[in-house]
Amino acid sequence: MMKKLLQIANVLKFASGGVRPLAGPLKVQWDILYRCNSKCVTCDRWQALEGTDNMPLEREKLLLDELAAMGTFSVAFSGGEPFLRKDIFELFKHARKVGLTTSVNSNGLLITEAMAERIVDSGLDMIYLSLDGGNAETNDYIRGVPGSFEKTFKAIERIRNVRKDRPKIFINCTVNNRNVGELVDLVRLARAANVDGVTIQPAHNCADMEFSLPEDLTLSDSSIPRFEEQLALLKRDFSDMFPMMDEYFAHFGSFVRDPSSLYRYRCVAAYTSVQIHPNGDVYSCPVAFEKMGNLLSSSFREIWYSPAADNLRGRIKDGKHPMCWFTCVAPANILLSNIHPLRLHKLLRPELIRHILFKMGR
Repeated sequence: MMKKLLQIANVLKFASGGVRPLAGPLKVQWDILYRCNSKCVTCDRWQALEGTDNMPLEREKLLLDELAAMGTFSVAFSGGEPFLRKDIFELFKHARKVGLTTSVNSNGLLITEAMAERIVDSGLDMIYLSLDGGNAETNDYIRGVPGSFEKTFKAIERIRNVRKDRPKIFINCTVNNRNVGELVDLVRLARAANVDGVTIQPAHNCADMEFSLPEDLTLSDSSIPRFEEQLALLKRDFSDMFPMMDEYFAHFGSFVRDPSSLYRYRCVAAYTSVQIHPNGDVYSCPVAFEKMGNLLSSSFREIWYSPAADNLRGRIKDGKHPMCWFTCVAPANILLSNIHPLRLHKLLRPELIRHILFKMGR
């Protein structure tokens, strides 16, 4: 209860314009390795060589201890492909031991029946499995691995069939110009597979990211009408499959046409969320445009409350950062923008309450 009250006070301070947080980040996105067994055309992470300066397991466990002590609620393990780490279940177990809610982002390609048993036994709260098309042809082209569409759906089936107290299963789709017309087909398949929901985000380039999307996948003005047609059908027939609120989806067009218009939402990066890389580098968000410190030379608390971190949060508040979808237009930003006497009625919307409960792992 004290942790919840601390985080409530923390987000209220953020909403009122505060820069220095009262607690650690609400959620931590942690890339625990760079290696990946997919070869997605929308990502270059799989091409990176694994560093020799990655944090040792004991330092990683100490990080989980630090985060729990600072009031963090959840840790999202990502990569690369997290299940390439042989010791991943030790991290799940330790996170659960110190009271953190856990999720993992995976392509599902390594999830055998035995692996599915271990996933369920680990106490993992949520698993996000990546699918990028409404059929095998589109998905396997984008993911770069023939047969991945079928293998990922098989992974869903294996986890679902272990027992009832399994983690919640979500499909995550990165929307691009090639799959934008297949969202309804994908969600229909997701419902048939009895997953708990679907999350979507646009594939995009950011000013400070070296990687650029192939031209045929880049979303453009011509993509938006197709997305809006798909969205109308999804809202009509599959609204229960989405944990996010309507206001979140309404900004896809703005993000593609004029991303600078979305600076009206204050980014939550380095305040309620943070990004950690395998070598211990701490960044404000997945764009990784400015490093805050490194966990091999400092504690997380020292980095989080350093003058450099406070300075970065001030610049982010002033809109002096690259615009991205990951944290600049996250549901949390929309939620916090409604903490105003004239807009409090928006906080009572059913879809927003559903999203809050979802983010808390309930």
